[in-house]
Amino acid sequence: MLRTNELLYDQRTLGTSFEQVVEGDKRSFNLAYIDWKHPENNAFHVAAEFSVERSRSIETSRPDIVLFVNGIPFCVIECKAPGIEITKGVEQLIGYQQDDAIPHLFVYTQLLVSINKNAGQYGTS
Repeated sequence: MLRTNELLYDQRTLGTSFEQVVEGDKRSFNLAYIDWKHPENNAFHVAAEFSVERSRSIETSRPDIVLFVNGIPFCVIECKAPGIEITKGVEQLIGYQQDDAIPHLFVYTQLLVSINKNAGQYGTS
C-alpha cells in the first residue's frame, strides 16, 4: 500500500510521461494533472452529499462534502450536528474506506476532515 501511495503522489505532483509516434517520429510529453505553479489554471469544485456507489453493490454512500481539483477528489468532509462528537465523523470516514464501502473515492484523497459547530479534526488518508 505504501508503494501505491508513493506512485499516486508522484503522479499527482509530477504528472505522467507519455510517448507517442507522430509520422514515424517518437516524441514524449508530460501530462500534468494539476498546475501547481498557476493554481488559477485548475478547476475547483465542491459537491454536497456526493453520492458514490458502494463496492459490489447498487447502494450508495454520501459523504457530506467532497472537494475536487480537476475532477480529482482531494478532500472529504463529514459534518456533524453541534451535539454529536466529531469522533463519529472520524469513524464514518474510516468506515467509508472499508472494502465493502466506497474505498475507491479515497484513492486520490489527501485530506479527511470531521467537523461540528464547535470543533474539528483532520488527517490524511
